[in-house]
Amino acid sequence: MKDYNEKSELEQTVQRGIYGPPKIKGEEKKIYLGEFRERVIVALSVEEVFYDEGVAVAEDNLKDPMAHRLIVNHNKMTSKWTKKYMGLAQKYNKEYKSFQTEAQEAMGLVVVSREAVNRENIRVKLRLLPDKFQHATSKKLCSDCYEELQETAPDRVTEFKKLGLMDRLLGKSCGVPENEHGEEKKKASE
Repeated sequence: MKDYNEKSELEQTVQRGIYGPPKIKGEEKKIYLGEFRERVIVALSVEEVFYDEGVAVAEDNLKDPMAHRLIVNHNKMTSKWTKKYMGLAQKYNKEYKSFQTEAQEAMGLVVVSREAVNRENIRVKLRLLPDKFQHATSKKLCSDCYEELQETAPDRVTEFKKLGLMDRLLGKSCGVPENEHGEEKKKASE
């Protein structure tokens, strides 16, 4: 297929009449939720927006004086998470926008500036917790779960504490829901 600029003037006129004027960096704008790459301060994938760490990254970047707007991928967002991100935008007095796209490669969220910032690294490596710790009801863990956390996410261990004798005497239990404890825990209780 010919590029738009390679077509005759008649073909270009017909194409403009059918599809509208050609879009500048259309593919790039699909990925970054309607924005040019050079205006993006940070971009999170669809998967990353559903983690508390993603919320923290968005919040940190909304504090940037160049940040102007937070845009979420409307097609992929749930109302629970939409409210969280909308609240962040309001907290930092930034614009909030929901962008509809069916593009598979589209980001889940972007924080953008009004002008070009040309940030080299707009993708952040999230320090994700394994799901079972992500859903923990408290930051106190039984010995088994604490050891598992030390093995799977050693850089996140400081956010949790091991249940002590006093905690057990007071009736406190592991923050990881019972149905998410490993098989070895289930076997030990049988």
